[in-house]
Amino acid sequence: MEKARAKVNKLKQELLDANYKYYILQDPKISDQEYDALLSQLKKLEQKHPELLTKDSPSQIVGIAPQASFKTIKHLNPMMSLDNAFNYEDLEKFEKSIRRNLAYEGELEYIAELKIDGLSVNLYYENGILIWAATRGNGVEGEDISFNILGIKGIPQKLENVPESLEVRGEVYLSKKEFERINNEREQAGESLFKNPRNAAAGTLRQQDAKVVASRKLEVYLYALGSHHGLGLKTQAEILDWLEQKGFRVNPMRALVKSETEFKELINSWIEKRPSLDYDADGIVFKLNDLSLHDELGSTSRAPRWAIAYKFPAEEVATKLLDISLQVGRTGKITPVAELEPRLLEGTEVSRASLHNPNYIKELDIRINDRVLIHKSGGIIPEIIKVLKDERPKDSQAYEFPMTCPSCHEATEFDGANVFCKNPICPAQQLQKISYFASKTAMDIDGLAIKTIEQLLNSDLIKTIPDLYKLKKEDLLELEGFKEKSAEKLLKSLEDSKQQSLARLIVALGLPSVGSRTALILARNFPSLEKLQAASQEELIALNDIGEITAKAIFDALRTNQMQTLIEDFINLGINPSEELSESANELKGLSFVLTGSLSKPRSEFKNRLESMGARVSSSV
Repeated sequence: MEKARAKVNKLKQELLDANYKYYILQDPKISDQEYDALLSQLKKLEQKHPELLTKDSPSQIVGIAPQASFKTIKHLNPMMSLDNAFNYEDLEKFEKSIRRNLAYEGELEYIAELKIDGLSVNLYYENGILIWAATRGNGVEGEDISFNILGIKGIPQKLENVPESLEVRGEVYLSKKEFERINNEREQAGESLFKNPRNAAAGTLRQQDAKVVASRKLEVYLYALGSHHGLGLKTQAEILDWLEQKGFRVNPMRALVKSETEFKELINSWIEKRPSLDYDADGIVFKLNDLSLHDELGSTSRAPRWAIAYKFPAEEVATKLLDISLQVGRTGKITPVAELEPRLLEGTEVSRASLHNPNYIKELDIRINDRVLIHKSGGIIPEIIKVLKDERPKDSQAYEFPMTCPSCHEATEFDGANVFCKNPICPAQQLQKISYFASKTAMDIDGLAIKTIEQLLNSDLIKTIPDLYKLKKEDLLELEGFKEKSAEKLLKSLEDSKQQSLARLIVALGLPSVGSRTALILARNFPSLEKLQAASQEELIALNDIGEITAKAIFDALRTNQMQTLIEDFINLGINPSEELSESANELKGLSFVLTGSLSKPRSEFKNRLESMGARVSSSV
């Protein structure tokens, strides 16, 4: 018994840790398949030893409690999870369980819906007006994301002829194309990449910067009702049709199935279609179509008895590791990348995969010329999961991680599990730093694309960010592709950028954990570069919405020789905006605003204006 208890406790802790990293940090450390395997082990042990089953077990709860930094909203009806089926045998057990509980041997009709790998949301309407939106959270209460769902197409803000109180459930997601675009931008800016579209969607919905949310094209499919008294709908198919009629976006991929043969045919058909979808789907949800049977069957503490999620098997292919290349990011972090013999995997050709860090290579004992097994982590990002050591060449040698930077060839240093180049003028770092500096969320310098930055660095016209402001027209005309007009346009963009707000300049500095909202807080409290540079650690910690860890990281970064030189150069170049110029900066301090209904300008413009006057903009009262 003690051995079983220890195993159960270990599994619980592993699953709770995985839940925290998945739902809160949006940084999963294990795959869905690994998580499902751990949960399956726990359930089997709890069935075998019922005395070890507790109410707070991951097998009994949904998701994780909302973070304290977000306002919580209680769902009118709980948002439950689903039990999983991994093969046809699991589906047979599910149907037998339904027949046993209903004491029924006749024909049953199910509706099949694609399981979108996104973030579950609950929309609440009162008298036809959208009042709030929340994440699933722990199933009982979720995080308030009302403000961030307003721009998503397929979510009406007003409904006619509906119950006084109405909950509509669905899944918010990012298309594969949009996910790749976002990650490409983050890579160019030297920022960490999202692991998969689901994490990117979750991170976006929990953003506090309206501009970031607006720049990412979130999408939604609605598929269920929570509280909905008096609609008179009798089947799940009718619910989906009703949602469509009311203007909600509903996935057209749905079908009615009755027999075991139809189940299998549908699964095989949708698995074939899966690679052509522009979003990530990780399975098929089968629900009894008759809503009266939902009430009769009820649910467990975690999931309904009338539905199950069939999980698609992860596709794996073998290929050859041709080489290991090294990428240098904005912070100097060096990431190893596997260069692979191209293979078709889940509908796309894969020729590269991240190797994360030296420890990952060492743990898997990955070597050049190895045959390796790859899959797509989260259904999107190629990853090596296994080395086929039986096929390893006899003269194979362990990979030695280079301890010099591949760009500047200076010595590198370990910082935890990662390797960093500490050379402040490393060309690869400068490329990423300048790209981030010029990005839309920072100084928004039109015409300064990454290829242009490469040209400027390679021709020695610039070495660091301040050099951009010393460029002359004759310098640019020497570069391939530049004509009189394009050179003048870039120089004008650079000159215009000197007038950007202090908050944008603070973002552009690339301080750790400083996005648009944190930069705005810093600019309000330290209204010039000199005052920010002179801020004490205690003053930074005392600021609202900036934690102690972030405050210390900002303080340390501001005191590096590199940052002090950069700020001094900006001041000398006349790039030193002051927030003190605005008399209205604190005019609305202490007041909170909620923006609803139709507005004459984009919502983000009103939000930014209110915040610039010291107000807080909330998503609900």
